[in-house]
This record gives sequence, structure tokens and C-alpha cells, in this order.
Amino acid sequence: MSVGVWQLLLIFLVFLPYAMIYKGIQRTGHSGWWVLFLFVPLINMIMLYILAFKAWPIEEE
Repeated sequence: MSVGVWQLLLIFLVFLPYAMIYKGIQRTGHSGWWVLFLFVPLINMIMLYILAFKAWPIEEE
């Protein structure tokens, strides 16, 4: 395998958890754009705190 294949595999394995988190955030009724906050240090912890204790829009329906 060449270096390019390993790099593609690494990129896939790094971004796979973000894709699953994106899907989970959408299921709660929030915008998928919230997943971008996971890339910002300290903001990601605040985002998770907000999502954990805020009323989910899907529960209001």
C-alpha cells in the first residue's frame, strides 16, 4: 500500500466519529451544524453541556 492509501484510511477513521455524532445531533432535533463546535477547544465542552441539559426540540413536538 502506498502512503496515499494510508492517509485516506486515516482521514476516514478520524472523521467517522464526527459523522456519527452529526447523525445523533440531528436525531435530537438540533441542526447538524452543531458538530462544527467539536473542532474548537473548550467550545466543544460547552456545546456538550448545552446539549445535555437543554430541552431538545424533538421532545417539544
